[in-house]
Amino acid sequence: MFKSLKLTIKIPLIMLVLAILNTGVISCISLFFSTQGTEHQVEQKLEAVRTQTSSSIFEYFKFIKDDLLLNAESLTTHDALREFQSSWDQFGDINKTDYLQKNT
Repeated sequence: MFKSLKLTIKIPLIMLVLAILNTGVISCISLFFSTQGTEHQVEQKLEAVRTQTSSSIFEYFKFIKDDLLLNAESLTTHDALREFQSSWDQFGDINKTDYLQKNT
C-alpha cells in the first residue's frame, strides 16, 4: 500500500509520523522529569512539616517538664501534700478506699 502512494504524499506522511513520534517522545520525557520534580517538592514539604511538628512537640514537652519542675519545687505544693497526708492519716484504721467510694 505504501509503495503505491505518490512521493508528494509519502514525504508529508513520513514527516507527520516523525512529528507525532517526536511529540510523543518529548511528552514522555517531560512527564518523567516533571514527576521527579514534583516528587522532590513533595518530599521537601513533608520534611519541612515533619521538622516543624517535631520542633513543636519538643517545645510542648519541654514546657510541660518545666511546669512540672516548677510545681514540684513550689512551697505551696509541698504544704498541700503535707496537709493531704495529715488528713489522710486522720482516717485511722478504716478502709479508706471503701470510705471514699461510698461518700463521693
